[in-house]
Amino acid sequence: SIEGYQLVISGEKNGATIEQVFFETKFFDDAMVELIWAGDLDQDGIPDLYMDTSHKYSFSNPALFLSSKARDNELLKLVAEISFYGC
Repeated sequence: SIEGYQLVISGEKNGATIEQVFFETKFFDDAMVELIWAGDLDQDGIPDLYMDTSHKYSFSNPALFLSSKARDNELLKLVAEISFYGC
């Protein structure tokens, strides 16, 4: 089992180097974060991410992270997510 999982992104923004934990979860239950798409959706020169951040095999949690909505000390911000349950 995996516990204490974090995703970190680092890069330069406005002349400053930023390192940000943009996703974390306490555990996984037969599932894993899956990158669905990466690109510059908001056209600001910083990549955006669309990921399934599910922690459980019977659960899906697509999430959209946009760079244009991030604060000055961040590179990404979670702006939308939806949860689907099974079983």
